[in-house]
Amino acid sequence: MRHAVRLVLSVWYALGVLAAVGCSKDSGSATVSGSSEAVELVRSTVQPVPPARAINESARRIPVAFDVDVVVIGGSSAGVSAAVAAARDGARVFLAAERPYLGEDLCGTYRLWLEPDEQPRSDLEKAVFAEPDDLGIGAVGVPFTYTTDVVSASAHRDTDPPALLTDGKYHSASSQSVQYDGDVEIVADLGRERNLSRVHVMAYQRRNGAADDFEVDRVVVSAAGNGKPFEAVARIENNRKGESIPEPWGPVPLSAVVSTRARYVKLAVKKSDAAGRILLGEVIIEDDAPKDAVQARRPPSPMQVKRALDQALMDAGVEFLYGCYATDVLTDEAGQVAGIVMANRSGRQAVKARVVVDATQRATV
Repeated sequence: MRHAVRLVLSVWYALGVLAAVGCSKDSGSATVSGSSEAVELVRSTVQPVPPARAINESARRIPVAFDVDVVVIGGSSAGVSAAVAAARDGARVFLAAERPYLGEDLCGTYRLWLEPDEQPRSDLEKAVFAEPDDLGIGAVGVPFTYTTDVVSASAHRDTDPPALLTDGKYHSASSQSVQYDGDVEIVADLGRERNLSRVHVMAYQRRNGAADDFEVDRVVVSAAGNGKPFEAVARIENNRKGESIPEPWGPVPLSAVVSTRARYVKLAVKKSDAAGRILLGEVIIEDDAPKDAVQARRPPSPMQVKRALDQALMDAGVEFLYGCYATDVLTDEAGQVAGIVMANRSGRQAVKARVVVDATQRATV
């Protein structure tokens, strides 16, 4: 405080000198001289205050946000597993997750697959690594190239030449889709004639009453051999039309059995009248060639992992918050661990607990 007062008085005094000796209209060179003297006076008087290396924090009362038996720090899959196990044993549990979602060890690193010799065993593992049902066809398609009668929209542009509908990625409407602002015809060239068995169009769907909603009404499948005209072989109606599917908005598998021999397959995709566009994720065309008996598991999407972990905590009755960082450990009069102090958007809060589980990835607590 004394440094601040001294600084203010010095500046005030120096400015007064500057005004007295340097602002005369007819002083000639005295103005320059007076100004220089004032500047030197300011330099000699105003000294920088050395930065403080530490401060004394004022005493304050920290509100107790939770009073539980067990507090788990960290929203990793291990943290959720520990919280669920403790809750099932009858403990009152609170979990503090640093990130705005759970499963940072899986989703943050995109380590979403299992090794060939690994199988999910616990209920939580089965929920996290369940093969997605909404991709749920388990199909292995034949390779093909394709063309369209309209250009894809800039918001979700296809590659040139078109290839995104055959890249095997259809987990996210925002990053793994191709957009068409109206009806579209897709013509696939299988390279040679094949005995076809099934056709799948993976279409995303969102119906929130907005102008930019996306939904497919139906798909008409036609096939043709070398030098032959197209003939309709299937009509696929969207049985979930009008349904508001939660994010990541599907995809909805539009599938049909086709029993014909063809090299070319044409898909006439009709946009729903209530939607403003179409978002397609993948086109899969199967033939009757024998498939490998052992197929790799399809990995879950990050959203599936997050939702599975959220649901596991809710089902077990575990209270949890995102965006919470443990800043201190509470101890009782005997020096035993008695909880934590966490910081979040509400400030600093205390969590009283008999047991503290550090489930952060680097044991930071």
